[in-house]
Amino acid sequence: MLQMSKLLRSRSIWRRKASERAEEVRELKKTKYKPSLAKPLLNANKIRALCVQFALQGVVSYRSIPRILRVFNFSKIQYNSWVPHFSSVINWLLRLGLGKLQLE
Repeated sequence: MLQMSKLLRSRSIWRRKASERAEEVRELKKTKYKPSLAKPLLNANKIRALCVQFALQGVVSYRSIPRILRVFNFSKIQYNSWVPHFSSVINWLLRLGLGKLQLE
């Protein structure tokens, strides 16, 4: 019985310390990372067009297009909070191809 009470006491101390540390980490993240209130330079339609241009004219792979956009975001060349998934880029190019086929 004595061992059980020690175990429960040490567990409650551990839980209290863990929750205090988690709170400290949350507060640190809040002060360290402050999201920019700047307006995005590109809206969603322009980002879609840019992704399609990367694939068609830049001969960039589908999976690397979102990575390139993330590099632009991190380097502050262009601020934008939205980076599409590579499957979205594939779908946009498929729609573009279907549209061109239907025009002919």
